[in-house]
Amino acid sequence: MKLGFFGLGNLGMPFALGWIMRGHQVFGYDKNPDRMDVENFNEMEATPPGCGTIKEELRKAVSSGRLLMCADPMDVMYKSDIIFITVQTPSQDNETSDYDLGPLKVCIQEVTGLMAGLSGITNGKTFVIVSTVLPGTTRALSQPFSKMQASTVVYNPAFCAMGTVIPDMFNPEFVLLGFAQEPFSGGIGVEVGIMSALYRTVTDSEVLLTNYENAEMTKCCYNAFITTKINFANSVMELAHKVSGCDADVIMDNLKKAKNRLISTRYLSGGMGDQGGCHIKEARALSYLASMKSVSYNWPKQSLDCRLSQFYFIKHLLADVIEKNQEEYSDIWIMGRAFKPETNLTDESLGVKMYEKIKAEWWHHKVRSYDPIIDCYEPEFDKAIFFIATKHEAFRKLAYPTGSIVVDPWRYVEKPDGVELIQVGRCQ
Repeated sequence: MKLGFFGLGNLGMPFALGWIMRGHQVFGYDKNPDRMDVENFNEMEATPPGCGTIKEELRKAVSSGRLLMCADPMDVMYKSDIIFITVQTPSQDNETSDYDLGPLKVCIQEVTGLMAGLSGITNGKTFVIVSTVLPGTTRALSQPFSKMQASTVVYNPAFCAMGTVIPDMFNPEFVLLGFAQEPFSGGIGVEVGIMSALYRTVTDSEVLLTNYENAEMTKCCYNAFITTKINFANSVMELAHKVSGCDADVIMDNLKKAKNRLISTRYLSGGMGDQGGCHIKEARALSYLASMKSVSYNWPKQSLDCRLSQFYFIKHLLADVIEKNQEEYSDIWIMGRAFKPETNLTDESLGVKMYEKIKAEWWHHKVRSYDPIIDCYEPEFDKAIFFIATKHEAFRKLAYPTGSIVVDPWRYVEKPDGVELIQVGRCQ
């Protein structure tokens, strides 16, 4: 397939070469002419086994005609079927700020300007934004494309580390494609098929399909998760350095063997927060130790503070629902007191805490709690506001009375007819 590239920097050049090494032709352009000379690419990038150096492979691509540098960006637009936009989005100077979208916006303005001069020719082409951006950015930036009647804009972040772009491209954990609308299996668009088929030429890894916002957030959270892991390991290192007899490597090597609970997919779904006596007890004790040892950053305390802040986020959300509907609803049910589903364990239960807080705040309402494992009765429910505190299976298909409101922080309740279901974590 003929692929176009706008942006031939540290990511764009090796990313383009990866497609070339799998048999595709690339037409490249960069506003900086020096970047279009492969002799100027001096990044230490790995190549797959059996291949030459990155510069040798780039020279080979140029000499074979597989990589054509276009002095006129119009040639990229005219000759390419799919056009990748691989322009950097660096951090701004502040510690907490949006990406610097300036270079990306300039590139998109240039591309859409070129489209105006190629009336009809760009129809049916696919434009792929690779740059890392915050949720909502691709939808905003894609508006000029839709006005020009381009076929589609796809958000396709690269999960590649600098230095191993091509190996990571050929062996990714997954490929992520974001579209303007959720590409449900019943209505797969042409562009979904085109992009999926294109990636099948470079990898057998799973191709994940979603909307722009989920894809953008996934990319940002992926990198932030790596930072979180590094910060955790370094926090253990500092604490171990200050506690006699401790060895950070021994501790972390031990933790790495916990393939069930720690190095796994467990505890990676949003809900009510950590509960139970053990975890919270250990966090409090480690917070005390970190304080006694004057560590630079007390991560156990911050973890406890985060847990409490997230509880109050959900509590305030529930309180807002009650306040907006207080004239119509007098009954409020906190569903579940156990901290673990299908048990009667209530140590450090946030369900109990939620019941106590809501009952105290909304004392003039009938606030009640029910747990099918703990209680020896099953109440008769009237129309009410239900909050699912515990992920008991019994609550998934419960016959909630018509007209009720169900607030579900676990997003697992099957919506009954005539019931308003509020799923925390799904912004509509």
